[in-house]
Amino acid sequence: MVLSTTFLISYDHRGNASGGVEVPPGKGVDTIVSHSLEEAGQHILRVEVGYASSDGSIKTLRKFYRFQVSNPLVITEATFRSSDTSCFVSISLSNNSEASRGGLTICEAAFEAASDLSVEQLPVGIPKGGPESKTGAQMFDTCGRLEVRQTWRYMFHVFRQPNTGTKGIAVGDELGKFRFKWRKACGEMGMMASTPVHCPPLAPVIDTTNTGATMEGAGSSFVVHSRGRSGLSLDVAASTAARLVSPNMDRNSLDQLLPVTVEPISPPHQVELGLPFKVDFLVTNHSEREMTLQLQFHLGHMKGLSVCGSSFRNLHDVQGRGGSTVVLVSFLPLATGLWKLSGCNVVDINRGQSFPQPPLAQVLVREAASGQ
Repeated sequence: MVLSTTFLISYDHRGNASGGVEVPPGKGVDTIVSHSLEEAGQHILRVEVGYASSDGSIKTLRKFYRFQVSNPLVITEATFRSSDTSCFVSISLSNNSEASRGGLTICEAAFEAASDLSVEQLPVGIPKGGPESKTGAQMFDTCGRLEVRQTWRYMFHVFRQPNTGTKGIAVGDELGKFRFKWRKACGEMGMMASTPVHCPPLAPVIDTTNTGATMEGAGSSFVVHSRGRSGLSLDVAASTAARLVSPNMDRNSLDQLLPVTVEPISPPHQVELGLPFKVDFLVTNHSEREMTLQLQFHLGHMKGLSVCGSSFRNLHDVQGRGGSTVVLVSFLPLATGLWKLSGCNVVDINRGQSFPQPPLAQVLVREAASGQ
């Protein structure tokens, strides 16, 4: 991650504002100029002074100074998608001993969300109650002091407000930037910022040579529905839009591997053993052409849950470029435990193509209540 560093010093511009300063013989003028440095590395400061002599001639004096700017903090970032409208972002700050040459204090830490997003900082386990309830050690632990080779971690929740009329957060969408201010023992102050943080891609298992592994989610914990929709359909749509701009994209891009997506609409989190339940599924066609689709659930790739009734549903014609339809399917819990709703496959009947889907939801099956 590329970082920027800002050094702030005071600036006395009274001389410029008054049109210049008269300097008597043997006297001088001290002026401090400030400028924000937003990139680490080697910099050159050019100082230029223009002055007029007693005979009215205008002269210029230039000086050049070369200096090095380094980052006193090392930033490490990790982002986790919790749904199609929110992400959790973890940021850690480590004291870069080679650059800081001593301890420093983080006096301000904030995440600047993108214009259409909101952000909240998660608490770091500060004891309940007012400041009077904290011990000196507890206050020191939360003051932001970073000694050499120490690390401090912050957590942020970035989300899109509901009912805003806009889409969710897809892969590649900008989430915002981190900004931190720090001070050293002698009052030196600086500010660091990260490059823009983007929404990471999802990682479903899509094995074109093993449809069963895809439907069962073998080797992956990914499910389409996780605290709200996972955003898989949004990522496929984003991949499709990128392909229109760059037709020579990789053939293994998400829109090529999964041109049709299936998403459960508000599936239950808990069900009772032996009692059927129903789930609505949103089937979306992201390809450029119309498809005649059939939604299938294969019992051989389902565990703990079984289809109750017809396991194959004809969806007839579904338009391309985001056309969708909703289908209702009934399921029967067969065993207690936490199970994945798996075994889903979509078939284009006209072309005979199959589009196996990753697991669709996680459902907790518990014992039926007494007396039932």
